[in-house]
Amino acid sequence: MAATYARKTNNVAKAALVAAHGDMSTSSVSAWTADAILEMLADSATKVNNETGKALEYILCSSDVFKQLAKQVDALGRPIAAGTNPSNGFGSINPVGLTGNIAGLPIVVDPSLPNGTLYVANSTALTTYESAGAPFRLNDEEITNLTQKFSVYGYLAIAAQDPKAFVRVGNPLD
Repeated sequence: MAATYARKTNNVAKAALVAAHGDMSTSSVSAWTADAILEMLADSATKVNNETGKALEYILCSSDVFKQLAKQVDALGRPIAAGTNPSNGFGSINPVGLTGNIAGLPIVVDPSLPNGTLYVANSTALTTYESAGAPFRLNDEEITNLTQKFSVYGYLAIAAQDPKAFVRVGNPLD
């Protein structure tokens, strides 16, 4: 039940992101190269800073984009985000944990995002308000026949406080 609650709240957050989409700045990756990724991050950081005065704090992407980021190499064929013993790279990748960072920005992977999804953002873009301690678990015990009923619930609201702090990167896998 808790996993279902988590899926539902994640879907609400994605819907809020899509609803705020019209106000978001857009950047793009011209090609999958180390230079193009750095250029996209610099362009996105400039947009967010110019429009909000804030810095980028993380990368949000779908699983397929994460895999594309994980396998990037520099001009000499060295991984830009090595899984172990990074040398001359600008990030690190943990493909098993779906974590990593590029240029100091942590990568957040949401496998439920549609393929080709890539955002860079400041955490003030969306704010979640959830009841403290949620999800709550309720149970009703009937001792005479040894049965229990369980339920899980919580309250959640999401506000697009600063949608310009979220930069949607044009479908990088086109």
